[in-house]
Amino acid sequence: MQSSDVALVGRRDFEQPSYGHATLARSGILDLPGEALDPSAIPATANAVLDRVARPDLGGFWIHVDCDVLNPDVMPATGALEPGGPTGEELGTFLNPLATHPKALGLALTLYDPSLDTEGASARLLVELLAAATRPDPRLSGPTDLHGTP
Repeated sequence: MQSSDVALVGRRDFEQPSYGHATLARSGILDLPGEALDPSAIPATANAVLDRVARPDLGGFWIHVDCDVLNPDVMPATGALEPGGPTGEELGTFLNPLATHPKALGLALTLYDPSLDTEGASARLLVELLAAATRPDPRLSGPTDLHGTP
């Protein structure tokens, strides 16, 4: 795998200089900021990511989601609370064409802290998110990518 095979979506830590922004910018990684997960941008963002990770010359791709990408108003059970971010529904809408793509090999969901979720609301949100992300599109007769190619 090369950096040109990687997409980073939803980063909102631009105010923290110790995070290596300059190195990331030089790396060749597709770095799409938090605004890329705004509802109107989700289809274009999903297309850009699939163009990067689902190329014919790659055998497949893995999806890694840190739940701190979600808006802390809806997902407070994580240790890194950055303002902004998508709702669970918005993130599920973004992830669906990736997670249901034939080249998707798996999905990891990390940074959930159950000790911060005494009522279980964040856990329920994550279950709903995973269901939305992996739900097949009933309008499709078979597995296709976002571009409609089987």
